[in-house]
Amino acid sequence: QAITWDATREAFLVGTITEGVVFQVDRDGSTKELLRADGINGLWGIYDLLVDVKRNRLWVCTAANERFVRFEDVDRGRSALLEFDLSSLELKGRYPIPVDGLPHSLGSMTQTPSGDIFVVDRTLPIVFVKSMIEDRIAPLFMSSNMVSLRDITSSPNGKKLYVADYEMGISVIDLETQDAGFVRVPANLNLGGIEGLNYWKGHLVVVQNGIKPQRVMRLKLNDAGDTITNTAPLAVALDSFDYPSHGVVVGNDLVFYASSYWNRDPAAGETVTVLRTDIAGGQDIVPPDVQKFREDMERDGRVAPLTSGPEEASSDDG
Repeated sequence: QAITWDATREAFLVGTITEGVVFQVDRDGSTKELLRADGINGLWGIYDLLVDVKRNRLWVCTAANERFVRFEDVDRGRSALLEFDLSSLELKGRYPIPVDGLPHSLGSMTQTPSGDIFVVDRTLPIVFVKSMIEDRIAPLFMSSNMVSLRDITSSPNGKKLYVADYEMGISVIDLETQDAGFVRVPANLNLGGIEGLNYWKGHLVVVQNGIKPQRVMRLKLNDAGDTITNTAPLAVALDSFDYPSHGVVVGNDLVFYASSYWNRDPAAGETVTVLRTDIAGGQDIVPPDVQKFREDMERDGRVAPLTSGPEEASSDDG
């Protein structure tokens, strides 16, 4: 369920739901166990990992679930954000969601340059924040328009959060003005079934498993960061796709789960597949209304034919 890149180890870190284990996975595929749930660290199933090299921290989202081998009914609906020293893996902090009588399951998270951590609740449509200056996790945003939050990412300048809802699409939260709304999209673009969401050089990269065909798409944002202007398919309907989900951006690559743990039986030896796709390699698709306008202009001889090809990615990460 969880995967991230650790530049200090030059390896991927992978988290498991059943045993609450964090593995180091090197580029050659070799693995080493780094952390395991026990009575001291209080880990349950692991739903996301985040490496903060600057502050030498490893952040872990964990939640009690019935597939977890040490699950106890008294923990049902409990979830927490854990802070570890990245080098020594010593537990530095535990930030549970306060008991409120409601079930919670912290899922994906993102970090802004200030060090603040933002996390989505996969059970209730709430975005939580763990501020660098606070010793607790607190709700930041909740909307009755949201149904099932799956992933979250942020712009490199830390001013905007992008939140993927499995049913409703992508919302954008302006952290300076506190305004929130859905990202505007072309009329024919289906943003249902988004499981994975990452930011890359002025684009959003989405993994969709709730629609047919299942796919990975690159979505170009306008300068304001609130409208999708172009789209590009990166991987569509691959044989190995079986509910593809979360991934991590490493350079110009998206490394992601092509199949879902929830559809596998570990006891039977069934495993998940991890794939890599080149984010920069997709070909932009011009929105249909713009394409029709250009075709009309070309037919009337008022513009030269449009040469297809990938659009050069902007160097402005704002």
